[in-house]
Amino acid sequence: MERIGNIRGHLCSGQGDEWPRTFCIVGAGAIGGMVGAKLALDGGYDVTLVARGAHYAAMKKRGGVSLIEAGKERFCSSVAVADDIETLGGKFDVVILAVKSHQIQPVAHMIEGLCRDDRAVVVPLQNGIPWWYFYKEGGVLDGTCLKTCDPNGILHQYIRLDRIIGCIAFPAATLPRPGVIQHVEGRAFPLGEPDRSISGRAKLLSAAFSRSGFKSPVLEKFRDEIWLKLLGNICFNPISALTGSTVSELASFGPTKTLCIDVMKEAEQVATNLGCKIRVGIDYRLKRAEENVGSHKTSMLQDRILNKPIETDIIVSVVEIADLLKCEIPSIKSLSACTLLLNKVLISGSL
Repeated sequence: MERIGNIRGHLCSGQGDEWPRTFCIVGAGAIGGMVGAKLALDGGYDVTLVARGAHYAAMKKRGGVSLIEAGKERFCSSVAVADDIETLGGKFDVVILAVKSHQIQPVAHMIEGLCRDDRAVVVPLQNGIPWWYFYKEGGVLDGTCLKTCDPNGILHQYIRLDRIIGCIAFPAATLPRPGVIQHVEGRAFPLGEPDRSISGRAKLLSAAFSRSGFKSPVLEKFRDEIWLKLLGNICFNPISALTGSTVSELASFGPTKTLCIDVMKEAEQVATNLGCKIRVGIDYRLKRAEENVGSHKTSMLQDRILNKPIETDIIVSVVEIADLLKCEIPSIKSLSACTLLLNKVLISGSL
């Protein structure tokens, strides 16, 4: 295993107006931890990983995090590790929210306190439709606060919308053991401003991600990419959690493949009604999932195995939007009902 310490000097010495320099990863699990590790290892940035439980304890004990890529394990000792956001103070240029969607509300009131100044940005990495989706969206539902994403308006109250830069996590990653992150496949983390502008701050963030080994273009039609990712999430995640199957298994088994196609078609119709165009066909999306992701367990299945609550926002937010648009989505609604019941059982601890 290769050990890599502090390689940040050339980028983060504090000289000049180099921005961004400091990153806080709130929720440094599989995806968040992988992003943070590569920002530190390959980008040379100052990174603080916020985690909990055994994963935090392992990183704290070892003084860093291990990242496995292409069969090679690297250990990064230059990251700081924390389990309490409130102890960190406002010193970050970029706050990456990598917790699950249902975990944002408990920490929402602390996010502003992490931001260094008015220039700081918040980058949510959740699956599905983000709570800020209709901020400066410009369509028929412009300004809508989705109750399924932000039922009490807490996120809109505490997280400044003008700080947000959208980001979609296409890669797959796992936590094979506490303190160790395995990058399974993919490097795409496209970025987008809510108002569709190609802003200077988004370009600088894109450069930081690219320097760290990711593919992070700034896209004007960023919401199209949200729906592209959602096309897989909305069927693969709940079906895998309900059946215990991997992505390749559910995408190749006739009955579940048919269900995936039906769900994807309905989701695509909702996206079309919002003025979005999904650039990849359903057949290609299924084929790519079966061949590239293979035996990977979705994040929802990983949570189900651990008897943890699952990200129901992935699917119920689409139901809410469809109802607002008066769009018929029978397959999605049926799958949503089963997913909500599974989550209820997981929360009750009776599984």
